[in-house]
Amino acid sequence: IRYPKDPVLNPGGLLRTDWLVGNTYIEFIGMKGIRDYDKKILLKHDLIKSKKLNFIEIEPKDLLSLGEKFKNLKSAF
Repeated sequence: IRYPKDPVLNPGGLLRTDWLVGNTYIEFIGMKGIRDYDKKILLKHDLIKSKKLNFIEIEPKDLLSLGEKFKNLKSAF
């Protein structure tokens, strides 16, 4: 699932998210600490802010509390 195009932050529309539930983009940040990966995550954060997208970020430490992470998730279901 691709993020929306942006002339500066995502000109080719190649940035992808892990999941899209309703209108909420969900990213699993599983390789934090790897330089190129971290750069891409920062770029996605800038895109999310500029487009005012609904967004949830999940890290491995969050796996035991997903209910808390998703409590405000409004899906299309």
